[in-house]
Amino acid sequence: MFGGGGNGAWMLMRHGRSDELEKGYKLAPGTIPRALKLAAKYKFAIFWFLAVTVGAGFLAAVPPLLLRALVDRALPPRHHDGHLVLWLAVAGIAVAVISAIIGLASRYLSSKVGEGLIFDLRTLPASSRWPRRSR
Repeated sequence: MFGGGGNGAWMLMRHGRSDELEKGYKLAPGTIPRALKLAAKYKFAIFWFLAVTVGAGFLAAVPPLLLRALVDRALPPRHHDGHLVLWLAVAGIAVAVISAIIGLASRYLSSKVGEGLIFDLRTLPASSRWPRRSR
């Protein structure tokens, strides 16, 4: 249905440009400063993207902690605490909503930087895109 054997496109993506990824490959001189110069326009978006990503990582640790509190403190037969169960449920819902908002923010910032860089590269004059070749 989608091209038969299944490995064609994946093999091309994995092996199409392997010459650049081989051990010992060196970047052309000036590549990193040019990349940093292009990305400078997006430094605040990159900062917030990294901050949101780190925040999402910390937030991912909260649901197991809520479940542990539910099992260890709120549900034991001798110390059943309905009030704590309610608060843990509310906290679980809040974590899910916050996680969804963080996911949207992360995708927005990622696309803002990525698509902005692509647009900037497409609108650069041709003379500034590639370094001059020595003859």
